[in-house]
Amino acid sequence: MDELFALDNGSLVLRLIQYLTQQTAVRLEFVSVIYQHDYWVVRIKNKPFCSRAQEKNMEAVLWELGEPLFPDTNLYQVLTELQIGRSPVAIMQDYTLSIVSHGQPNELEVELFRRNVSSKLGFHP
Repeated sequence: MDELFALDNGSLVLRLIQYLTQQTAVRLEFVSVIYQHDYWVVRIKNKPFCSRAQEKNMEAVLWELGEPLFPDTNLYQVLTELQIGRSPVAIMQDYTLSIVSHGQPNELEVELFRRNVSSKLGFHP
């Protein structure tokens, strides 16, 4: 299962990450979180052997929190480069975007990013 969704704000991203970390039966390959100026991009890739019921539950949560995203060429390239293991810092420099986290879901990375943006730019993403 490979899902790509757009979420409106960081609070929804945190809610999704909390859901994912509580689902012990779901075997995640990785979760990528990218901040765009108008929305957050979340890609979830499961390892094989996830039950159909677990996939349906995850899809329901994703649909509740966001909407499916069909990436443009640049975003598609960014996601591909993350998947093959290229450094997130190098990708951010090449594509001028914010990769908040990649790997296992991590609430702390998202919260630290939100605090940093809030303190420096004056708004809470």
